Amino acid sequence: MPKKIMKKDLALLWGLTLTLFSTIVCAEPAVSTTTAPAADVTDAATATATTTAAAASSDSTSAPTAEEILNDPVIKATPALQELVAQCQKDDQISCLTMAMFYERQQKVSYGNYWLERACNLGSAISCVKLSSNLVKAYKNTQQTSDGELALVFYGKACDLNEAVACVIAGRAYQTGNFGLKDEAKAVQFFVRASELHDAMGALSAGRCYQEGIGVTVDNKQALEHFSRACDLQNGYGCYKAAHLYAIGAGVEKSVDQSSAFLEKGCNLDDASSCLFLGQQYLHGLGKEQSTAQAKALFAKACELKSEKACAYAAALKDKN
Repeated sequence: MPKKIMKKDLALLWGLTLTLFSTIVCAEPAVSTTTAPAADVTDAATATATTTAAAASSDSTSAPTAEEILNDPVIKATPALQELVAQCQKDDQISCLTMAMFYERQQKVSYGNYWLERACNLGSAISCVKLSSNLVKAYKNTQQTSDGELALVFYGKACDLNEAVACVIAGRAYQTGNFGLKDEAKAVQFFVRASELHDAMGALSAGRCYQEGIGVTVDNKQALEHFSRACDLQNGYGCYKAAHLYAIGAGVEKSVDQSSAFLEKGCNLDDASSCLFLGQQYLHGLGKEQSTAQAKALFAKACELKSEKACAYAAALKDKN
């Protein structure tokens, strides 16, 4: 099994990359003009191929082939890089990612993308996300749909590798069509996966899709499940959305008490909407003893949190006890 790259490994990798870069720059090794045999650093399967990601985001007029990348004169002149290449070809994720970071330092994006793609295909979610980020930058520069499509492919791979943020990014891209592709049904799938991975924004987005029928049939029970999870993950607006469903009895038996409990948690998490509607419950005595003082305090907090409606309530109650 290839060794998995953990986020804590990145600082060490970056330090190693800087050391390699400094060594190469300071030593200024002589570079042979004669190309070494491809067998020194590559295998037959990759020597003649053009890497997909490198081709999509080439930093030159013509995309480098795998053979050109693997026979980079800098690699030929640097034993440490040759060893990293050899280890990467033995399916060592860290070596592949270190090569990618080295080329990033040299600002050779297409070369770095080649190594990121290898690390990603070996199961490195971090590499998949970084590769996708590079492809998004290329898409923004070129507006070529192929770059956007590839970015979504690798965000999808990262999501499959349980990187929740990649699931959210892919979901938003499919929902909005920002990368040239719009597919609301796929967006929901990515949001649900992010929710399952305990990502608050993914849970909130999945809940909204089910509540509003975005890419799926309206299902308030499913919406409540995801909003409740977002609330559990300390997203105050998720608490408010769950409270609203309990207040109107959508997808669940109507319960003012449950609604209030969610609103209290949301307000404690500094969600303006939660504070506002909890204040309205106290003002009108809905499910609790009427208290103008409590309502005023909640409206004041919501106003501080930029709720214009709460500011209006606070102003109207200013002289009332």
